[in-house]
Amino acid sequence: MKKSVSLIIMSAICVLFVKCIQADISDDLYGERESKVSIVLTKFDINDTSLELGWKIINNSDHDVWICDGLHPGDMTERFLDPDAETLVIRRRFNLPMKGTPISRFFQSSYIRLRSGQEKVDSIFLDVPVDLSRFFGQSVGNSENAIRLALEIGFYNEDLPGMILQIVDVAEKINCDLGVSNLGIVEISNRFFGGWAVAKIFEYDDDFRESVTSGEDEVRIPYVGQVLNGEQVLRIIIDNVSIPYESNYPPLTGQAGKGSKDLRGKKANSTKLAKSDSKEPSEPKDNTPGK
Repeated sequence: MKKSVSLIIMSAICVLFVKCIQADISDDLYGERESKVSIVLTKFDINDTSLELGWKIINNSDHDVWICDGLHPGDMTERFLDPDAETLVIRRRFNLPMKGTPISRFFQSSYIRLRSGQEKVDSIFLDVPVDLSRFFGQSVGNSENAIRLALEIGFYNEDLPGMILQIVDVAEKINCDLGVSNLGIVEISNRFFGGWAVAKIFEYDDDFRESVTSGEDEVRIPYVGQVLNGEQVLRIIIDNVSIPYESNYPPLTGQAGKGSKDLRGKKANSTKLAKSDSKEPSEPKDNTPGK
């Protein structure tokens, strides 16, 4: 009898153990299905005068995604040293805070449609030493050399034009007050009722409205604050590099600058590739004056 009870208990434990293993496998598979957009490093070349970085974004999902292709006017990409005074950040993202800077419809970002199964090849060429070019509020560091490089590309893992049209539709249905900016409560409105800003700019900006409704492969979004939530980030981290950096702000504090500047033939010997984050990035702290 005791032996039978023991066998029953052991059988139950085995069943539970198998179920736990199956659940873990299922979670892993689900994660793989959710991480269908990836970024791959294709080139990293640095010498005494220039830095060239190349990458490829691959959409293996079953739907369109929208990739941040640069800031306008011009074709601007942020570059700055992280507060750790070691990491050079090269960034194309738009849903970020710009505190202390007037909102302007002339400052905008373009998002390019990447259809299911497509790849987007891109690159950037910078003079060395790399200088500071920053548009969104964030603390920065300073050093003569960066020993790490981080590339960040924002993207929407959904139908971006459709999302914007839904926001406008909801704002109209709830009779959202499009004049709320005149009440002096823009910050609280953007935080909790951001759709009003999108609906307002959609009503008055012909270029924005046309890019959303045209069905083309590019959407140009004017900066209306940090209200178009849902932007995810693709990242590449390259360790063990030496990239000369030059900035007059803030005062030089980094220790990485003590390294050699002879970069001819130097390559990264450790590259980390990251797929899209499952969560939205946290809002960077903004305690640095505007450029």
